[in-house]
Formats: sequence, structure tokens, C-alpha cells
Amino acid sequence: MLTRDDLIELIVSHLIKEGGAGEAVRPPAAPAASAATVGMEQGPRGRRFISEYELRRMIKPGASRVAVPKDAIVSPMALDWLVLKGIAVDRE
Repeated sequence: MLTRDDLIELIVSHLIKEGGAGEAVRPPAAPAASAATVGMEQGPRGRRFISEYELRRMIKPGASRVAVPKDAIVSPMALDWLVLKGIAVDRE
């Protein structure tokens, strides 16, 4: 049975394919060590992809704002979760 983390890894690996369907898929980039990029994977054209799961890990309890890179791709589910929790997004 696939876990949630397995599904996230599969999706991200398909988003970062190089070339056509016949070429190999490289594994997701390791998250950077800085707090600003923890849990964010490298996406198409060097942009960051932030899933709802990763966003939950980034936010500290009681926080009302979260900072994400200006060109990051935030998943629709993550944006819905932020609205539900009343958390504002700061694009840096």
C-alpha cells in the first residue's frame, strides 16, 4: 500500500521529468537546509513546488503567516488549507 509520502514522491518525480516520456526520471531534489526551503521540492524550470503536506510541516503552531518563495508553485489543496486555517501567505 502506498503511503502519503510515497504518493507525493511519485507526483514530484513526474513533474521534474527531463525530455520525453521515454527518458529516465531523476529523483526529487533534496530539500535545502535553510528554514525557508524545508520541505520544498525542486519543480519545473527551477521553481519550487509546495504541497499541502509540506506546508503543514513548515508552519509553526499558532502562526498566522507563512513565507514562500515568490515564484513557488503552491498546490491548490495547500491554498485551501491555508484559507481554512486563516493563515496568510507572504511571497518573498
